[in-house]
Amino acid sequence: MEGDFVLRTGGYAVLATSSAGLLLGVAMEDAHNDLAGANYILVLVATSQVLFKMSVYDATPANNCIEAADLGDTVDINPVTAGYWRADKSTATNLRGRIQQFLDPLGEEAGQVLVQIVPAYREV
Repeated sequence: MEGDFVLRTGGYAVLATSSAGLLLGVAMEDAHNDLAGANYILVLVATSQVLFKMSVYDATPANNCIEAADLGDTVDINPVTAGYWRADKSTATNLRGRIQQFLDPLGEEAGQVLVQIVPAYREV
């Protein structure tokens, strides 16, 4: 789906899940879902210069906001719904993203941040 992270499997872009994997980038259009290899989709490739906008999340309600200590922290990136992913601060596994910039003020609940995919989880 457009807006979802994808990874490359067998030469094809497939939907990424919350499990570990090398991320290719974000699909810029919906998949065509017809004859394999018959179509191409545009992908915003996750290079070192690309930042992705997402909301912070923490399973502990008191921490479900932007905190000063979040800047530079690694976080899990997991899907909420199609095309909507979040920076999950409440887990210590699959730390595929690094918070690079705050778009909302400190203390903002589920605030928006810019996240870079860390090199170990980037396909490119």
